[in-house]
Amino acid sequence: MVRKSIFGVLLVTILAAPAAPTLAQTNLSEFPLLKAVPSDAFITVAAKANPERKFLDEYWADVHVAFMESGILHDVWEMFTDSLSEEKLDMIEELHERFYKLSMKVEWSKLFNKEMLYAGRFITPIRHGSPYEGLLLGRMDVESAPANYAALKALLAEFVKLVEADYGEGVLTITETNEDGVTIATLAHRDLAGMVLSLASYKDVIALSFGGPTMLNEAMMLLQGSAGKKGLAQSDRFKKAFDQLPPAEDTLVFFDPSLLFTRVGGMIKMMAGAAEMKDEPPAEKDGEKPEEADAEAHEAKAAVAALSKVLDDISIFDYVASVEYTDGYRVFSESVAKLKVDAKNKPLYDVLAGGKNPEDFAAFIPQEAANFSVTSGINFKALYAYIRDFAETHLPGGKEAFEAFARVQAEELEIDLENDVINNLEGPMISFAMGNDWLLMFKVSNEKKMSKALSGLFKKINEEMGEKNALMLSSVKVAGGRNFTQVSHPMMMMMGGMSPPVWGCAEGYLILGSSAKTVNLSLKTAAGDHANITKNQRWAAEAIRPKSGSVDSISYADEANFAADLQAGIGVASMVMGFATMGMAEAPPQVRGIFQTIPGILAKLGPVAAKLDFYQSTASVATFDGQRWMTKAVQNYKDPATRKKSDVDSEEDDATPPRKAKRPADDDEEADKNDESGE
Repeated sequence: MVRKSIFGVLLVTILAAPAAPTLAQTNLSEFPLLKAVPSDAFITVAAKANPERKFLDEYWADVHVAFMESGILHDVWEMFTDSLSEEKLDMIEELHERFYKLSMKVEWSKLFNKEMLYAGRFITPIRHGSPYEGLLLGRMDVESAPANYAALKALLAEFVKLVEADYGEGVLTITETNEDGVTIATLAHRDLAGMVLSLASYKDVIALSFGGPTMLNEAMMLLQGSAGKKGLAQSDRFKKAFDQLPPAEDTLVFFDPSLLFTRVGGMIKMMAGAAEMKDEPPAEKDGEKPEEADAEAHEAKAAVAALSKVLDDISIFDYVASVEYTDGYRVFSESVAKLKVDAKNKPLYDVLAGGKNPEDFAAFIPQEAANFSVTSGINFKALYAYIRDFAETHLPGGKEAFEAFARVQAEELEIDLENDVINNLEGPMISFAMGNDWLLMFKVSNEKKMSKALSGLFKKINEEMGEKNALMLSSVKVAGGRNFTQVSHPMMMMMGGMSPPVWGCAEGYLILGSSAKTVNLSLKTAAGDHANITKNQRWAAEAIRPKSGSVDSISYADEANFAADLQAGIGVASMVMGFATMGMAEAPPQVRGIFQTIPGILAKLGPVAAKLDFYQSTASVATFDGQRWMTKAVQNYKDPATRKKSDVDSEEDDATPPRKAKRPADDDEEADKNDESGE
């Protein structure tokens, strides 16, 4: 079964940094729904069932069972209905009964059983009241599709009845067409042109679209081969993108930021032009120009111009494509983020691509690190210069604001932020954590200048805070006899004995650490006196090693204790909410009731979180050749045998082992038995 979060996949695809290209190619015929994507879709996510991922379906099934048995849904329902009158409660329960019976006729697990596809586009000019059209398709078996279409249509019809009961007939309408084997039911609003929802059935495909009927009609024609034009997946650009990546077994994503920003920019200009045409031109006063006579109109034009400039500046990517495949209990993703040919002429190119690759990613990371990240970072100097130039050129009062900020730095802070700090940062950044210890490092070009600037800044902060609230700054020695500054405050002791952090410069880096001990360990690792992360057996077995040369970024995170850490976080949140309710005696009863219920709900989430114990680790590595980022990432999962053993060990350690989750009863008789036994 395909279980995907579309937006989660997209977010990972955009942010991930990409590994060397391969010569394999995805067989696009294995994703037949791709044929339905119009050529002007800027986002496409396709996924298909893969038997290798059965273990993940079983893992998530355990989470689902634990959640359903937790009683959280009952608590939320009670919290929602407690404040309702008997009349409203009866109405809601009646609605629940109506829609629940209809929804049970839909085979939800089959809708995307074989394949899923999502595509979206912005359309200009706006044709149906909505600038955005979205399309969701699911492929199942031929026998199931018509029945599920009918069940979904029945839900839409019931919704229309509900609206008609309050607002009269004709507010919502459902029209159905059947042509060339394609059945389409369209839900439309009488007055709101943009409120259009369409449902379609074609052979073994169920489709749902919103924002207008055009995209769905085009998709059905493309599926039938009667569109008279090529779809996105047939374009050379789309194929070339995936030629650089290994075959997709589970998921593929194609994102066209250039098309997105072009369409959005066009809509902004179009709406601004329409608004300008509607307005009466401001009358001239004493020889003033219209723009001078109407400051509001002038500011609106400036805002549109500024926004258009931003969209043009950030439009440096040609496309982003990614694939996902499974190997054992490891799910890999590889992606390519290609820049436009003229990207180097854009100001943001230097911001994103102007960082320096770290010479040796493992140099400062000790063997014991549970997670780490090393990246070339961004060009802070170029970023600050862009922001300043943009504000001074395109934002009203921008130049004056930066001049005022410069005066504050010089007269009050006695620091030149741009020259002493920002221009001193060279890009490479390193971070790692092990337990409660952490370290963050920034490459600098001048250690003395950075130390002097930050020391002066802390001094000014203390002067503003006053003697009673001042930070306690003390000098500590770290490896090599270097002087670092420890920063502490009485509030840290009140926050669970928080360890005073330290900062200083060493080995060409500005270093912030949880303690001098952590800094010492890192510097000793860099000096070769302590083993680095490459000697960590877990990392060697689970991470992705760079093939050769320097990397643009690399990361690793040990997630073996993810479930336990999440449980602990939920416990803290429950405790905090419990304390919060103690101070709400004067709050309205409804608000007080909600806050009194939330701690109990959070407590019940603990056993659900415990079922998320199947994560092992995640890792990624990326390279950049000046024109494209190539990323390879992996999500490692525990194999069922290891996970089962961990569960047994955990139960043996507990004085009162948790009750094993039981799957929902198959019939009412078994459900009644469970109710009587208190399960």
